[in-house]
Amino acid sequence: NYSLITGGGLCPLTASSSITSAAVSPNFVTDRTVFITAGPNNPASLLCKSTDGGLNWTQLRAALTYNVSLSPLYDNAAPNGTLAKMLIVSDGSDFYRLRRSMDGGSSFVAIAPTDSFANALPQFSPNFALDGTLLVDDYYGTNGILRSSDYGVSFAPLGAANPLGVRLVSGIYFAPGFDGRNTVNSVALAGTQGSGVWKSTDGGRSFNPLYGYETLSGALSGLA
Repeated sequence: NYSLITGGGLCPLTASSSITSAAVSPNFVTDRTVFITAGPNNPASLLCKSTDGGLNWTQLRAALTYNVSLSPLYDNAAPNGTLAKMLIVSDGSDFYRLRRSMDGGSSFVAIAPTDSFANALPQFSPNFALDGTLLVDDYYGTNGILRSSDYGVSFAPLGAANPLGVRLVSGIYFAPGFDGRNTVNSVALAGTQGSGVWKSTDGGRSFNPLYGYETLSGALSGLA
């Protein structure tokens, strides 16, 4: 059975709201936490959070927010003994720049560089606890993909010789054995609009076209 999600007056969700992204805590069974970006008119979106399994919602940011991505370690004990409540959002009020929260969305700090990332959704490495690696597509920019190896504190372009810099990357996928610390046999794939599928074997440091898949434009947007 399904019922309309409303915000109880704390998050402006109605029957006409457009939900642009959703992220469920990996520890949902115990913390009952869900984040969504939603708003009364598409594409206007606000960041809202529920800690009771989606029954009630609280608005976290007054600014327009597009896309929310949760760390796979969300609500797990961090090395210093505190709970790691990390999430990253795209700030629609500030040219879609990425912002990072370490306290479950109570506060955010800007992530370097301060480029516009459009509606980018950062992807966390399956080995994030050890390698601290994320990749994010720069769909409307000139970088193709940017990489973080410091747990999302900062992102950097892949390099001046990066051939993805002039292509529209629309999806990123990590192979299960991906480890950003390794420069061999650490595989990630990138789907593009009009330029096929690209492959990295060096932990996401560089990508090359996967020949034979040139017609799969944007195929990785939905690959799992």
